[in-house]
Amino acid sequence: MASVTDHLNDLLVRERGEVEAVRELVREIACSDADIAESAKDAFDTAKWSCQGLYHIIVRLGGIATLESEPLAERLSELPDTKSKVKLICKEQDRDAAMVVDLLAHQNLDNDTRSFLDDLLRAHKESKQWCTRVLSQWKIER
Repeated sequence: MASVTDHLNDLLVRERGEVEAVRELVREIACSDADIAESAKDAFDTAKWSCQGLYHIIVRLGGIATLESEPLAERLSELPDTKSKVKLICKEQDRDAAMVVDLLAHQNLDNDTRSFLDDLLRAHKESKQWCTRVLSQWKIER
């Protein structure tokens, strides 16, 4: 049975992949829509913040934080257009949120870890809302 730190490491791998993917997405969007690119920086900052928080929690709980990263940026680069890339990021937010919900179900979480995970769940929901707004805006404009 996997430990809490194992699950936190799985989430850290995903978050690291998102940092790279969202960084590339922001660069791509900036070429066509500076306002949307600026708002995408929040998702980038959230991914960086989550990596830092997960790393510190894993170490505090006595685990060893992984250095691995999911190849989400590579998957994004294979997609044909920006809209498809935003859709993928949106889908990944749902997967991350589900992982956080699963982690929150652990009864033996300390208050600091639980508080961080609550904030992380909120952040993923906000990133999902951003994706949805951007996709809706593009649908109206195009």
